[in-house]
Amino acid sequence: MKLFFSCVLWLISTGALAFDTPWYSGMSISQVTLEAPDGGLPPENLEPLLKNQQGRRLSAISVRDDLAMLYGTGLFSEVEALARPWVGFDEDGEPQDEVWLIYRVIAATVIADWSFE
Repeated sequence: MKLFFSCVLWLISTGALAFDTPWYSGMSISQVTLEAPDGGLPPENLEPLLKNQQGRRLSAISVRDDLAMLYGTGLFSEVEALARPWVGFDEDGEPQDEVWLIYRVIAATVIADWSFE
């Protein structure tokens, strides 16, 4: 829960309400990845539910919405977004600056069985 609020504060401080535009704002998204360093990604693919998709322009508001959606599933206790510089190619094959968006998640603890004696 603390991480969710820290992510929201981070987004606010990095451009959602600030006048300085972050380096990645408005850049084309090269790829979007969900990663769970400790395991715990569900068998269902959550990427189609994300607002940020490959080829779209990145905005802090859509990242905030994706963080809220991922956290709101109840599957994760922590969710964070990382933007990494990436190189993509336009229609003519020319290199262009893009961004690789990574959502890093930590699985929530789930109680599967109760046993009373």
